[in-house]
Amino acid sequence: MHEPMTRFFPDAMIYDKIVALPGMVDALRKLKERGALILYSTHVLEEQISTGKGADARLTVPREEVGAGALVVGLWRAGVDRLGHAEPFKTVRGEGQRHVADAVIAATAQMDGAILVTHDKRLFAKATVQSIPTINFPAFEAVVRQAISALG
Repeated sequence: MHEPMTRFFPDAMIYDKIVALPGMVDALRKLKERGALILYSTHVLEEQISTGKGADARLTVPREEVGAGALVVGLWRAGVDRLGHAEPFKTVRGEGQRHVADAVIAATAQMDGAILVTHDKRLFAKATVQSIPTINFPAFEAVVRQAISALG
């Protein structure tokens, strides 16, 4: 199997937008099957999308779980997570623990060469400062539509 052409790492809020848009989950499934586009996730993100209202729908989104790109005490999974650089984790997290999940997502996106998808203005700005390619949901939707059209 060849490497997917385009890799994305959506944050938890984007999953709600994906499932709300008719046909988007099917389009992502088709693109993943063809090796054209893939969504990445980590155990941290899986915990976020698997709880609360709408969890069943969010879990239908095709994705591939990868080890987190940051080792965080209390979140670390031995044999799965990978040791990344202090940046971008440190900058995206900021002070305290409030943004740890965002920092893990950003660090993993950077480590795996994936495009971060978010509409969280803080995360968008912090990731961009760290040179992590970052887009919002409308831009992601446009990429998916273009990729589906290219499949014919």
